[in-house]
Amino acid sequence: MMRWAVCVWVLTTVAVLSTGWRRHSKDGARTRLATGAATGLVGGATGLTGPLAVLLHLSGRDGAERTRANIAVFLSLLSVLMPPLRVLSEVLGPLQASIGLALLPGYALTTAVRQALFRPGNERFFRVVAHVAVAAAGVAGMPVRQ
Repeated sequence: MMRWAVCVWVLTTVAVLSTGWRRHSKDGARTRLATGAATGLVGGATGLTGPLAVLLHLSGRDGAERTRANIAVFLSLLSVLMPPLRVLSEVLGPLQASIGLALLPGYALTTAVRQALFRPGNERFFRVVAHVAVAAAGVAGMPVRQ
């Protein structure tokens, strides 16, 4: 049930952000701490770790270049920190690790393509692509059973 709630919240937030709405508050220590805590809680309960922090940055008033950099740092740190935590919780074993390693070249290639395509001056294009990516994560995260 929580996974459904997070997915619906993510899709609703993306819909609101797509209208052009942005927060007018600054991201102080309290906002970042609360977002980090919510991201950890939701991520631990549902496995959806990225959308909350990404949406925080997308809802701010920073330009595309800074927003993208903040999101990249967050997701990179998450990628480094999660595998050891998964090993400790016995969720990540040799099979899962080998699958993850097999996916790395494709991930590296698409990262290079994304970096080559990024144009800091094209704010609207960046926001559209970011909103579509987060919406896709919201849909992909839905616990639909076949």
